[in-house]
Amino acid sequence: MGNKQLREQFPRLNYNGPKTYLSGFFNLLRSPHLYHKIPLYFGLNLYIRYKVRRLHKTAYSKEWQRDESTR
Repeated sequence: MGNKQLREQFPRLNYNGPKTYLSGFFNLLRSPHLYHKIPLYFGLNLYIRYKVRRLHKTAYSKEWQRDESTR
C-alpha cells in the first residue's frame, strides 16, 4: 500500500517503472522442484492486489499507517 501511495504522490521518484510479476514466475519455471509453488505465487499476488485496491478506495487508506506490533 505504501508503494502505491508513494507512486501517486511522487510519480517522478518511481525510478523502477511498473513492476511485472512475470520475472518471479519465470524464476519458478527455471526450477522444476518449485513447480508446486506456482499456484501459491499467483494466488498471493492476486490476493494482495485485490486487498490493496479495495483498501485504496476507502478513506482509511489516505492516512499513513504505522506498525503497532511489539517485536
